[in-house]
Amino acid sequence: MGGTLHAAARRSEVALRPGRGAQGATIGRHAADRGAILTGVPLRRPPPPAAHGIRRYVFGIVVGSLCAGATLVATIVALAVDAMIAIAIGIYICLPLLLLLSIVWLVYAIRDRGRMPARAHGWCWLPTLSAALILPAAAKVDAWRKALRERAFPPVSELHVNLTGRDLWVPTRGTSTYSGTAPDMPMRGDRPADFVELTRWAGSVDALPGPLFPYRKGLLLPEFDRLPRQLDAPPDGAAAWPPDAGAYAPWTLSNPVPATDALRSQAGFFGAGSLLQYVYYHYADRIEVAPVLRDGTDLWDVPGDALPVPLVAFHAMNMTSEDIVRLEVNGRAVRVGPWGRAVAPMRDCSRGPAGLGLAQIELDAPLRVRWQTSRAPHAWRQAVAPLPEFEGALPPGSRPLLQRAMLYFDQDDRVFVERFQEVELDGGLGVRLTGTPDGLSRPPPCRSALDPYGPRRARVLPAR
Repeated sequence: MGGTLHAAARRSEVALRPGRGAQGATIGRHAADRGAILTGVPLRRPPPPAAHGIRRYVFGIVVGSLCAGATLVATIVALAVDAMIAIAIGIYICLPLLLLLSIVWLVYAIRDRGRMPARAHGWCWLPTLSAALILPAAAKVDAWRKALRERAFPPVSELHVNLTGRDLWVPTRGTSTYSGTAPDMPMRGDRPADFVELTRWAGSVDALPGPLFPYRKGLLLPEFDRLPRQLDAPPDGAAAWPPDAGAYAPWTLSNPVPATDALRSQAGFFGAGSLLQYVYYHYADRIEVAPVLRDGTDLWDVPGDALPVPLVAFHAMNMTSEDIVRLEVNGRAVRVGPWGRAVAPMRDCSRGPAGLGLAQIELDAPLRVRWQTSRAPHAWRQAVAPLPEFEGALPPGSRPLLQRAMLYFDQDDRVFVERFQEVELDGGLGVRLTGTPDGLSRPPPCRSALDPYGPRRARVLPAR
């Protein structure tokens, strides 16, 4: 009888061995149960897999939720209140909670030997990670919104000339200068030769477009028929801004806007409007605005045959006794104001000829030049300047750059022109020029347009 019982027990153990298939395992379990009943001794079975319910990780989930809440609060404070307060919340609350969460999570992983459910990992970490991603996502959205705003309202370059005879304030909120400082105000009424050049930004202006930023895509909008300015100092000695309605002055566009759409390939991120500068000529009863091509663009270095429209770069030698504050050539406004002031009379060639601006004109006929000086009442003076022609041929393989014209302002309101042009050569830079014009009342301060170059910088090409 005992042998029979032991044989039955052995058969049940063999049936429980792995590799018998599902059916064999089932038969083995039944046999083992019968053997245990017969012998009265229960067999040792492998323990079932532990059931890791989500309730075993409640503490870690609570810590993760607290860390996510603190991170969310810090993000809201950083976006709406103050970044320094948000940094303090992050250091003193978020980091300790994050450290505690890491320790608890590590304890769970060691205790369960890597069998921690995926949803427990998620409940511990996903809320904190989601809250942490809000700030970079908001920064990305804000950068995208600012980019759209800057494309619609790019920064605009302005040059202000005070011809009122009185102290002048212009709005300087949201402006900057090349030196990085705020523009100096007021513009002195007894110093009309001193200009103020600034860049106006839309970022600090609430109403766009509006009187303080009357532009869209770099173009001055005609719907604002009056622009703000302040003449003479108010009683307290400082111009209050914005001024009252009586401090606004009517304005007119005195010259056509240059065709910047054709130059869009040289415009860059801010579009064709960024190639413009608006020169504000302030008179006692009005403002005349002259749009010109802005200085400092890449247009100066573009080969002449690569430009879709004709451009001429102007320079000047002022041989008169008065400052030149305003200039037009063939009806096109030309920017004056090198070094932030008018074209002063030249006594010597220490500073060289004055560099002016660009204008979209053809050099195919005598130039009709008119200008105003710093002497009141700032009446127009005009002259017709003969235009010399280049006679020499360019070397083979050379590439001419921009056409340039030197204007000689002589006594008795006479103007003469010298043409010159930089040429790219295989061995460096060349210059061709027509030479000092005949008929000047005296020798010019600089012998010709070649003086600023020098023999080592450029090779003179024959032009006659």
